[in-house]
Amino acid sequence: MALVSILLVLGFSLNLFGGPPVAMNYLLELSIQVTDPKNTTQTHFVIPPPAGSPSTPWATNQYATLGINDYYPVYMDPPANPYRGFSVIHVKSRTAHNFTLGDLFAVWGQPLGQNDTVGFQAESPSVSWSMCVGVGANTLTPGLWAQQPLVADTVILLSYDHACL
Repeated sequence: MALVSILLVLGFSLNLFGGPPVAMNYLLELSIQVTDPKNTTQTHFVIPPPAGSPSTPWATNQYATLGINDYYPVYMDPPANPYRGFSVIHVKSRTAHNFTLGDLFAVWGQPLGQNDTVGFQAESPSVSWSMCVGVGANTLTPGLWAQQPLVADTVILLSYDHACL
């Protein structure tokens, strides 16, 4: 019995019973909304494709060694059908790291900023992108764009020509 206990402890400590050790594993939501500046009653969602998965191309490999099971450590699954208005961001890494929204957009290969996000460029200073972050509609505060830390259970809202606050 003592030998079995020693083998179990050794097996778990060497992670022989599963994949690589996971230091971080959580979810958050991203919603990208575009309002037509000429018709402010029309808003549509930008529905991101999957990014950072083994079956999708990656625009960067900067943190590839931190991922689990051939996933980038920050990734998005295919969007839900029907689309619920947000995409789920996964943060799953073998080491603790302060991943940012910029890391996700880098692997996705899309621009992220107040003047250009996912290829929608600001038309003027009065027509640009806004970014809000919170845990619900009543807690939204301005975000930090590419430097925005990815924190469990938060919502990130990117909105074109419609302030999210």
